[in-house]
Amino acid sequence: CYSLGSVFVMSTCLTLYDLGCTNRLGDVCFMGACNDLQLFAQSLHKLIGSKGVVQGKVIVMYSIYDTILAYLFKTVRLGEVPLGYKRMNMEYLADCLMDNDPPFKAMPKEEVMKYIQSRLDNLDVSEQCENHFVFKYRLRKMLPLFKFSGDFKEAQSFSSFRDA
Repeated sequence: CYSLGSVFVMSTCLTLYDLGCTNRLGDVCFMGACNDLQLFAQSLHKLIGSKGVVQGKVIVMYSIYDTILAYLFKTVRLGEVPLGYKRMNMEYLADCLMDNDPPFKAMPKEEVMKYIQSRLDNLDVSEQCENHFVFKYRLRKMLPLFKFSGDFKEAQSFSSFRDA
């Protein structure tokens, strides 16, 4: 999902969790995501936790050059940090998962961080995406960077795609 679509996808994931759905989605990819980083971290257990809705991986692509997200969050959403703007802190994600998902509370933090790293890719695509609008045009170049584990695993041959 891209840009504002990421808000819809995240809301859908949270709704599925609230309805009791577990392991219903393959891989979920956020590009230039307008979601709040803190809300994402606090909801991580609903995505990839012990009863999470994503059975594959969550892939978050960010660009430090995404000035649209930086501007939006500085002027409209004060105090929030956009998911698609900077690298996530794995220790913070581990703390959130341990706080919100009972099976992870007793685990050592290092093991929780390893689990998160196996289920979540936080990709810096700043070299490929110098602004917010190029994500959709550069996606074909970035797809080989992904290590899909669910829906797209068989379709990782992207030789048929041509760059725009």
